[in-house]
Amino acid sequence: MASQFYNVTTNNGDAKIANAIATATKLNITHVVFGDGNGSVPTPDKSRTALVNQVYSVAPSNYYLHPIIANRLIVEAIIPSDVGGFYIREVGLIADTAVLISDGSVAPIFKEASTDGTREYKLKFAINIVDSGIANITLDSSLVYVTQDMIVDNLTTADARKPLSAAQGKALQDNKLEASKVGIAGGAASLGVDGYVPDDELKKASTTHTGIVQLVNDLVTGGTDKVLTAEQGKIINDKFNAVLGTTGHQKYLSGKIEQWGTVTFPPIASPISSNQTATFTFPFAFPNGVLHVFVTNNTGSGIEGNECTVSVESKTNSSTVLRAYRVASNNAAGNEAFSASVFAIGW
Repeated sequence: MASQFYNVTTNNGDAKIANAIATATKLNITHVVFGDGNGSVPTPDKSRTALVNQVYSVAPSNYYLHPIIANRLIVEAIIPSDVGGFYIREVGLIADTAVLISDGSVAPIFKEASTDGTREYKLKFAINIVDSGIANITLDSSLVYVTQDMIVDNLTTADARKPLSAAQGKALQDNKLEASKVGIAGGAASLGVDGYVPDDELKKASTTHTGIVQLVNDLVTGGTDKVLTAEQGKIINDKFNAVLGTTGHQKYLSGKIEQWGTVTFPPIASPISSNQTATFTFPFAFPNGVLHVFVTNNTGSGIEGNECTVSVESKTNSSTVLRAYRVASNNAAGNEAFSASVFAIGW
């Protein structure tokens, strides 16, 4: 037996659907309307352009294709619990805010207004469309009424009509990226707005575990979580710099510098007490000053130095003047030169 409660597509609805298919445009369903039929259940009529007596209008809350019947569109609408005081005996679908495209009848029900949220009315409205792809339905975004089969329990489904489950909402909350924090992606910390990883997000190194250390460009800052820059390493190396040889130098971290070499005196002729001077230029100038200069004449069998003594006459940061005196024998030929060793300390 055929049901007395059904709906039909109106003539205006047929025209709207045909035009949408012919012009490849959308059929914009904007409202679901409810009426009381002026006291009786009206028979759905294709020629109808408005409900017999409309009492309420609302935007659809959800829509989907029928899971079995092809091209049958299910449109859902909800009358909130605080709206009521009227009977519902007829329903319809409105396109483009004004055109009744479907007219239907429902079993009479009195919609009571209630403030406790227990008198909500939900209607599922089915409409057959030749091409379901032409339907464009404007939903009521202020309503958050969902059923279990509408909930999506993942973060990959791009269905704007379906909300996330509470489980996925909690997962998003638990893993949210706060403005004061940085995220971890693929094992690497993300950067702050200045292009650097924020200090408070870096694991600091210590003597007991690995981590990030800070570069220090001086020789006075301490700390077990800091390292010297290459520039400071070069400074330290320079302070220990040495050239070892007959002429050379040695630097120390304290700033002390030792320099040495050999100087040759011109021949000192007879008689005894004759003298000559010689200047020894240091391998490099002492930056601050000379503390002391030591000099010894090179002596030995057959060497003129056995017959002379040497002393320091003066010194500067870059050189020292030495004087040699004849103290024995003679140099009648006047061609016997000799050398002396110089050792200087400065800083």
